[in-house]
Amino acid sequence: MKHYLAQAGKIIDIKKAEVCHNSKWLGRLRGPEILELLSHMSVQQITEREDFKTRLKENKSIRLHELFYPVMQAYDSIAIKADVELGGND
Repeated sequence: MKHYLAQAGKIIDIKKAEVCHNSKWLGRLRGPEILELLSHMSVQQITEREDFKTRLKENKSIRLHELFYPVMQAYDSIAIKADVELGGND
């Protein structure tokens, strides 16, 4: 986290930013709520991502939990009502 904040601090004022840990809201989700979230996306939509496209093209394995990650990542934005988020290219 220290290194990430140092990198983000190059483009935003970290002192004015709010740093949130997604375990706060994701840790509260239960099975039925997760299934409801998953019902809003299709496997086709998720596999359009470049990282999945490449692996499918190369006949490399994609584990089921990896397909859940983009949904959980999107839920982060909703849970914190984010105007802007900084993160990786995934």
